[in-house]
Amino acid sequence: MNNQLAEFESISAETQIPLPPMLKDLLASGATEYGPDWQSTYRERILNNPPAFINFGDFEWIDAETARIEIKSWLIPQVQGGRRFLPFAQSGAGDMYCLMPYEAPDGQQLLGVSLVWHDSDSSQIDHASFRDFVCSHYLEAFADLNELVGNYSTEGALQAIRADVSQATRFMSDADREYLESFCRPELLQQRPFQSGPRRPPEACWSLLSEEQLRVEVQKLPSPDITFDVIAPWEVPNYEELRSGG
Repeated sequence: MNNQLAEFESISAETQIPLPPMLKDLLASGATEYGPDWQSTYRERILNNPPAFINFGDFEWIDAETARIEIKSWLIPQVQGGRRFLPFAQSGAGDMYCLMPYEAPDGQQLLGVSLVWHDSDSSQIDHASFRDFVCSHYLEAFADLNELVGNYSTEGALQAIRADVSQATRFMSDADREYLESFCRPELLQQRPFQSGPRRPPEACWSLLSEEQLRVEVQKLPSPDITFDVIAPWEVPNYEELRSGG
């Protein structure tokens, strides 16, 4: 068994938060690891054998040791109103992508995904499941490939996004694989207007789907619309001591 999978399964048992099958498969395959030579090989790897989700915006996998540190020093149920988290990735600012149990309106116990902000009084469960998290982020990537085009070319961007989708969809259902791969079939990217924020003017973006198509597809993945309070790291008693292992 891959060591990262074994470590995350241990965290799963401790937090009583199950690992989604797809996440387990990604951990077991090594697709969540960048490797010691990432800085010297990333350009070639992004085109041919990338870490999973490499084109998700502001997303970086973390290892099990980092997940443990976040849980014991900040994402502590006794501090965070009894809420339980299992972090698996982070943003560049240190916000944590977490598996998070929640209760549906019908009383069913489900497992969603939240980006827990480290510098905000609240966060929300953004995705009803890990599967929805994956699909939603790929759809957003398909709608704005400007960074990839800038780094490679339109042809390179298409190769890179196909490689990324192929890396992840081998661990998805046939239906989900077909769904995501269907967006990658065009042989050419198109430039379309895209508004990246409510107050920003539309910009020309190289993409595989339009902004309107993105809205339609994302509506098929409704958020649980659950907001919860967050205690910031610096408000946690003995935070630095806990983080250093004290």
